[in-house]
Amino acid sequence: MEAGIPDPEFSVSLLEEKMGVSHANFYRKVKSLTGQSGQDLLLSMRMKRARQIMSENAGMRITEVAYMVGFQNSNYFGKCFKKAFGITPTQFRK
Repeated sequence: MEAGIPDPEFSVSLLEEKMGVSHANFYRKVKSLTGQSGQDLLLSMRMKRARQIMSENAGMRITEVAYMVGFQNSNYFGKCFKKAFGITPTQFRK
């Protein structure tokens, strides 16, 4: 999952296919290990990576960070970031 974070085409269904497991089995295993669905886990990993990138690279534009973690739409990235951390990416930088 970690390697797929920068790829906007990467999805849980692609991971399931690569692993050769059914959606039901994947969901059950991920849910039992993390308490999240596969999609929620992937989004959470992308948000944590974005926060890490922004912390380490203060001069990087938010749009660049969004693309680096697999988002094609920076507005959607901002909404997801705010939902995950309670502040916008711009507020995080201050």
